[in-house]
Amino acid sequence: MVNSRFHIFPWREEESLETGKVILRPTVDVGLVSGSGRARANALIDTGAPITVFPRGVGDRLRIDFPPDGSDGDEIVIMLGHRWPCVVKTVTLVLPPFEDLEWDAPVRFSVDEGLPFALLGYEGFLNRWAVSFNAYQGYTIVETIESFAERIPIDPFEEFQKGWDGWDRPG
Repeated sequence: MVNSRFHIFPWREEESLETGKVILRPTVDVGLVSGSGRARANALIDTGAPITVFPRGVGDRLRIDFPPDGSDGDEIVIMLGHRWPCVVKTVTLVLPPFEDLEWDAPVRFSVDEGLPFALLGYEGFLNRWAVSFNAYQGYTIVETIESFAERIPIDPFEEFQKGWDGWDRPG
């Protein structure tokens, strides 16, 4: 496997918002760049999240322009039973140790303070990488799509389609 590009990220101990107990979560450090602003943030990889969202403080470090207090921003994101007004900005993301594989993606930044963590969801992250979880052993593998295709001898999507009439490859 000459072109193999993957990295194993051990799950980290994080405090549960529901119970306050320390649990293992699939989080990674992500770099963000917008104009002259740079930031680094810890983010939860969430396969159930359709979008990528970061707290207000990350947007402030990137020098993102936020609307005045009380504004709804560009859209409302509902997380943790709370409505979070957000602005949507396209920024450059980088996932160490893949510094040479940065990408541009639309990211939501909470207008209000208090969003307790960042989420890496489908749009902006999962649609760019092949991600595998091993909850039993507490790690996540993130790899390039090409590396995943090279490593897996069959095309999992083609196998999936065999059992589902009417489905077609996205894109």
